Amino acid sequence: MAIVQKHFLFTLFLLALLLTAPMAYAQSGAIFVSPNPEAVATIIMIPKNPSPGDTVHLTVTGGSLLDLQNSTITWFQNGKLISKGVGYASLDITTGTLGSEDDVNVQVDSPDGATAASSISIIPTHVDLLLDSDSYIPPFYRGRALPSAGTHMQAQALVYFKRSDGSFIPPNSIIYTWKVNGQVIGNVSGKGRQTAVLPAPVLFGTSNVSIEAVSTDNLFTGSASTNISSVEPILMLYEDHPLFGILFHRAMGQTTTIPDSEMTFAAVPYFTQVKNPNDPQLRYHWMVNGNLIVADTNHPSEIVINADKSNGEAAITLALNHASNFLMNAKGSWDVIFKVFDQTNAFFSNF
Repeated sequence: MAIVQKHFLFTLFLLALLLTAPMAYAQSGAIFVSPNPEAVATIIMIPKNPSPGDTVHLTVTGGSLLDLQNSTITWFQNGKLISKGVGYASLDITTGTLGSEDDVNVQVDSPDGATAASSISIIPTHVDLLLDSDSYIPPFYRGRALPSAGTHMQAQALVYFKRSDGSFIPPNSIIYTWKVNGQVIGNVSGKGRQTAVLPAPVLFGTSNVSIEAVSTDNLFTGSASTNISSVEPILMLYEDHPLFGILFHRAMGQTTTIPDSEMTFAAVPYFTQVKNPNDPQLRYHWMVNGNLIVADTNHPSEIVINADKSNGEAAITLALNHASNFLMNAKGSWDVIFKVFDQTNAFFSNF
């Protein structure tokens, strides 16, 4: 039993030597172990989704494990050395054209021998965000429809993801994420959904509308955002000519002189929650010289004024509201001077 015990102890001794031998005789240079094996470098890019010709600010970070201030930091762009120095933790570069790609690499060599590296590919993209509203605007109006209380915003994203071969990624291969004030609008977001109907800002409020686009292969990303405010509806007054219709190119000023004794006036309610000025949901309240005028049932947006038997001055006021949208109110006032034809003076002027 004593002999067996000695052999058992000797075997344990040999096993201990075998377990420690590889660490004692590892070839130096064949295996490199960093003093800080958990040191990791990361490149942060601002802006996140640059457009062609943008200046991109790159910063390398590594947490508390990398002494960036005293490290030698080397930057490469497409394999070419572009910057090197102690503490060079940031760099500005200019992006190329659509379809170009820049590969940026950084290497951090700290004084204690720790080494970390990171890389990033910069592919410039472009996104146009178009916004208007379903509010009413008249024909030939050159501006866009603006949202007012009760209306909706109509948004469209035009995304330009250009491949290196010159082709563009089609809209149905792009995932769109729509946000209003930072909140994702899930029912209008998704693959191929480049258009969206969004809620309008509250009365006197402003909304931030943003779109984030990502190709289905995750190689291309782009974004755009804008602020849009709600407006109060605006009332404008025009002449409804018997031959040419409503003269939208010539709105009535605060004071207007009319060369005739009779005219049909048409009110145009810009940016209201209707499809046309005579929408049955609108309530017109006309007054002329303080007297309430009952508007035509079929054309409540128009009134006819005949000044033959008056002094030729008409103070027109109009108040407009909506049957169901109690937040919609608009008012307007105009002073009109008619050229009343005096038949008595005309008779004596012939003698």
